[in-house]
Amino acid sequence: MRRAAPLVLVMLLLSGCTYYPTVDDTGSPRLEPKNGRLVRTQGGAVCYLELENTGKFGDLLVSAESAAARSVAIVAANGAPVSGIAIPGQSRLDFRPEGPRITLSDLVRPLTPGDGVIVTLVFAKSGRIGVVSRVE
Repeated sequence: MRRAAPLVLVMLLLSGCTYYPTVDDTGSPRLEPKNGRLVRTQGGAVCYLELENTGKFGDLLVSAESAAARSVAIVAANGAPVSGIAIPGQSRLDFRPEGPRITLSDLVRPLTPGDGVIVTLVFAKSGRIGVVSRVE
């Protein structure tokens, strides 16, 4: 009995030392698009937004889509289409006129100021995340 008591005591102490990882520890991307807005153009619209990744690891924005347009593309600052944009962990990317942006063309209906349009961002790891954008 005296030999088993220290072993039982050590086992009890070790059983209380269980580590449960948090979301921060596992490091999955946590992407939050916000402040979406659509600016009407001659042939469609351009979507601007802020995309924040508060996760430990990055993700890749591979495409975008919207029910308001037949054609949606991600374009670079020079207007050339891009096939993907890397979003590093703990970072923020602004889609703005002088940077990357999302273009909507071949609209299925006219956009009027004040309308809300959902633009869905498609990521390699996180899947689809929608951002509600107001038409200006």
